[in-house]
Amino acid sequence: MIVTQQGLYLIILFDILLIIGFFMGYFVPGARKIPKKGKKLENEEIEKLKRKMDVDAEIYVVPAKNIRINAFQIGAKGKYIVILQPLFEKLSNEQLLAIVAHELAHIKLRHVLKALLVFNIIFAIGINAFLFPIPDIAIGIITALAFPLAITLNILLKRKFDYDADRYAAKYVGAEAMISALKGIEAAIYPQFLIEKGKGNPFIKKRIRAIENGR
Repeated sequence: MIVTQQGLYLIILFDILLIIGFFMGYFVPGARKIPKKGKKLENEEIEKLKRKMDVDAEIYVVPAKNIRINAFQIGAKGKYIVILQPLFEKLSNEQLLAIVAHELAHIKLRHVLKALLVFNIIFAIGINAFLFPIPDIAIGIITALAFPLAITLNILLKRKFDYDADRYAAKYVGAEAMISALKGIEAAIYPQFLIEKGKGNPFIKKRIRAIENGR
């Protein structure tokens, strides 16, 4: 069955939603901007780092019980960076500044846009399966695999992007500060006795080794 018109409509709709996402604003419940004066992440420090990295973004702290989600950026254009309150309270100023540098690096390197582009291409391939005169069973296989493939590739891309962002951020805050920030995140998530036994977060440990080895 070929549904050319419907397939094209779906692709166009998906692209329109992506474009809207690039430019829209976001609201995170309970979010508050980093104050200009405070014990941690003073405005002057952040502004200096943003100028050095040539990236602009607003930094927010959000109350949250789930410490496993630590810090992230919102928006395809990277307009906002969010740090969860528990992490903000546990980490030192130097560690928090390294985390901000990591998120700014994601923005500078356009990682969200690249991930969305990959997802969009695979999604379009799945929809386009309807546009060609191929057997129904082939259409079914292509469309069934398109979405999980897009999700899998985005997970793999995110891991690569984290390595790249660590390396890029380390140029501005130093490798030691970046490693300290990663260790701080791990300590905030996992009990100390597990970390001492080497049973903390394996991906964080790999990121630390990559920074140490200059990769």
